[in-house]
Amino acid sequence: MSKEIENNNENMPLEAALCSIKQAAEYLEAFIAARTVGGDDHGIIKPLHVIVNFDGGSRGNPGPAGAGAVVCDAGDKSILYRGGVFLGKATCNVAEYEALIHGLGAAQHLNASKADIFGDSELVVLQMTGEYRVKSPRLKPLHRRAVQLADGFEGGCSFRHIPREQNAAADRLANDAMDAGADVLDAKN
Repeated sequence: MSKEIENNNENMPLEAALCSIKQAAEYLEAFIAARTVGGDDHGIIKPLHVIVNFDGGSRGNPGPAGAGAVVCDAGDKSILYRGGVFLGKATCNVAEYEALIHGLGAAQHLNASKADIFGDSELVVLQMTGEYRVKSPRLKPLHRRAVQLADGFEGGCSFRHIPREQNAAADRLANDAMDAGADVLDAKN
């Protein structure tokens, strides 16, 4: 009988979780190696400016929820990371914040120095820019975590609201996670 771990209100076989984590770690290691100038341990990582698209959704509000994020190189627009997270039962706004946190975290794992963030949640974008206050007790800790991550980019982090149609890839990943009832990782270019 396989050991199981708790994963966002769902049980996942330990072997599958470790395989997914190992794949992501190998991909990120190869990516960082490709961006390193110099072949030794003293190589310098070239500054990386990324674009992050995020989207979260819930079927039922609250209901089964997912979060998707796509990270691209701002220079050549190559896709560096695509992933979706199954959240279990959550509201749409919680899912949007979880998607933002997922995308910011992926960008930081890629050692991005600057990030331009795009999402179709006007509420989240305007709360992150300080134009709206965060009133919901459920959103306050998520907002704090997102701000901490956003503040971690040496070259800064900007936020922009975009129409839903311009956010289709992140939306698809959120829906894929909801459909699968599990996290999805597609780190291929």
